[in-house]
Amino acid sequence: MKIRFYRIKPAIVILSLILIFGTSPVYAAGPNESAGCALDLNYETDDYDTEITSQDIETTIEAKDEEIWVGVIAQNVSNLDTYQVEVNFDPDRISFLEGYEDNTFAGIRNLLKTNGGTTVGFQAVENTPGNVNIANSLTGSDEAQAPEGSGIIALLKFKVLAFGSDIKLTLSNVKYMDTEGSNEPLVIDDITTLDGAAIDVPEKGDVNGSLKADLADAVLALQVVAGMSPGGVYAEADVNGDQKIGLEEAVYALQIVAEIR
Repeated sequence: MKIRFYRIKPAIVILSLILIFGTSPVYAAGPNESAGCALDLNYETDDYDTEITSQDIETTIEAKDEEIWVGVIAQNVSNLDTYQVEVNFDPDRISFLEGYEDNTFAGIRNLLKTNGGTTVGFQAVENTPGNVNIANSLTGSDEAQAPEGSGIIALLKFKVLAFGSDIKLTLSNVKYMDTEGSNEPLVIDDITTLDGAAIDVPEKGDVNGSLKADLADAVLALQVVAGMSPGGVYAEADVNGDQKIGLEEAVYALQIVAEIR
């Protein structure tokens, strides 16, 4: 059995201080001052532009399941060695379950590993409700292993707790460091180009996907029962688990209109 010992990088120590105090001792502008960070609600399409664009980044989604995955994307980075990101959300509407640096089984690899590098110190921790702090770093300081461009730096899993529209996920306290960043003068880039995301969760009985169940939903469900094929029918409005829209959904919507449900 091989036992490997890694020297603790100055970058890891610096990030630890950032996590504790929430500030960074920036003494010079680095190569990542023009980089960005974004959240992607469909990370399986990951042909990201090397610069900061919305290519293959989905920032709004209708949640069809109780659990959703969110990709954290670093954009337009140069010689990236270490990063920290905070993801913020309303803990009454969604809850954080777990986080990973990548998913190799699905062919999703962390951006830091693009050039054959290995990572140390990955974490995705909810220290306070509604705030997940992410950090990661390459082992060593080999500039040849530090990536350029854009890619996934974390995968986060959330559970939807409530129906409604515009459940927001936002980014803050994003910091990148390159392989030379821990030298003098100390260089940690504060990233200000940030793109969050929003989740819409249709309510049961919301047949037309308007994010509320009303008389229009009852009419639409009855049209389906009558054998018609109306457009804009959301199967997620199913109320009894049969994966169909029918009489039960019409009754459910009418009960909401009548305020008896």
